[in-house]
Amino acid sequence: MIVLYLTCYIAPGIYHGTLNFDPNSDDHIDSTQLHPYPAVSLDAPPEVPVSISLTEFHFILLYRDRIVGISTLNGKQTYEDFMPLVSRTFRRRLHCC
Repeated sequence: MIVLYLTCYIAPGIYHGTLNFDPNSDDHIDSTQLHPYPAVSLDAPPEVPVSISLTEFHFILLYRDRIVGISTLNGKQTYEDFMPLVSRTFRRRLHCC
């Protein structure tokens, strides 16, 4: 049996669940959850990521300055690596992109 997952990022967090293709079902998305984005600090509101990807057990969130991994099983942050993306100013200096 093939299981397909639905994942989207919306303002409050990551919404995900499994797709149910049973024509007799009233609900076609099962086991839905909403995981809030990880907060950088207690003072600041959570930042919305630039992009998101889904692996078998993790959400990979791409921010402007870091990559964050969140477990799909418990919603806890499992990985964070700071990696600033190339800025537009730097690209203009190189005369590319």
